[in-house]
Parts: sequence; structure tokens; C-alpha cells
Amino acid sequence: YIDVLSRVSRQYLGKKNLEVNFENNRITNLAKSGKPHIFIMNHDSQAKDPQMLAAFNTLLNDEYLALGLAKTCPRPRIILNEDILLSMNERNRNIFEKMGSVGIDASIHDANTKGNTKKFIKLMREFLKGEVNIFIFPEGKNSINKSRSLAEKFQLGVAEMVARLTGRVPEVNVTPLGFAYGKKSQVDGIHIGETIKFRKEGD
Repeated sequence: YIDVLSRVSRQYLGKKNLEVNFENNRITNLAKSGKPHIFIMNHDSQAKDPQMLAAFNTLLNDEYLALGLAKTCPRPRIILNEDILLSMNERNRNIFEKMGSVGIDASIHDANTKGNTKKFIKLMREFLKGEVNIFIFPEGKNSINKSRSLAEKFQLGVAEMVARLTGRVPEVNVTPLGFAYGKKSQVDGIHIGETIKFRKEGD
């Protein structure tokens, strides 16, 4: 599965010039840990962000393969606005879902809270078993408000997940990914942040 996923992601990515920070062997250490992670990402471009996510997953999956962890490593679960999936043709939607995309109602007002909760509970159960890495854009549809800071746009979904997971596993690993797009250089970038470990108070 991981081998196929890596090849499909690479095809989707196409020929793209990228800069990635590989210092401190961060991506290798992420794979070596064998632990599930919650990856949080800025949401600057609905068109380009999926390609950047494919690029990161290609790098991470290649590390799992190189380390012989393809059979046991966490599978990706990518939380997306379900409108994105519904806007795709059936073929592309099937590909995205097989690659781990999970559509939720990201409406700022009147979201389908019950439906979203059901999906998040399933994701958290898989996370607790060490079966999945969760990828999420905390801005959601707030990303359209370009005049606001990230702190103002971030929603509480990640904090709620961490709060529910903390104490049920020894630690919850959250890793930030920064996506940047070069307008003049045509070189885009991925910055892999330092993993933050959340533990139950007193542990």
C-alpha cells in the first residue's frame, strides 16, 4: 500500500521544484519513531496545497519504505473540506479517498457537527491504535480571510483532538508543516517543524 501510495503521490505531484529543510534528519526521525503524528498545515492555496501535501507524503512514505516499515507504519488520513472532494470527478475523488482523504463539513456557520463528530471519533480510534497519521488544516474555510493572522484564523479542532487523546496514549505528537509558494522564483517550499509532544499533566 505504501509503495503504491508513494508512486501515486509522485505522479500527482508531477515535476515540481521544491525546497525542503532536511536538517536534523527530521523526516527520517518522524518515520523511525513509528508513532502516529498529527500534522498541522497552513492553508494558503486550495489549488497548490494538495500538491505540497502529496510531496510531503511522498518523502515520508519513501522513508518508511527505506526503513522497512511499510507494513506497520501509520497510514495517512487527510482531513479536507468535503466540498473539495464533491467538486472532483468520480475518478479523482476515488483516488483522493484511497490516498486517505476524509471529507468534513468545514462551514464556518451551520456545520454538520454530528456528521463531523462521527468522523473524528473514527479517526481518533485509529490514531490510538497507532494506525494513522492525521493531517489537518486548522484554518479550514477561515483561510479566505487573508487580512487575519494565523492565530485569528485557526479553529479549535486540533486542540480538541489533543485534549481527547492526551492520557489515553503516553504522548500525542503534533508536527507543524509550513507551505510557502515562490511567485518569482517558481520554487515552492516545505518547512518541517519540530514535533511538539503533549502529555497528561503530571506524567
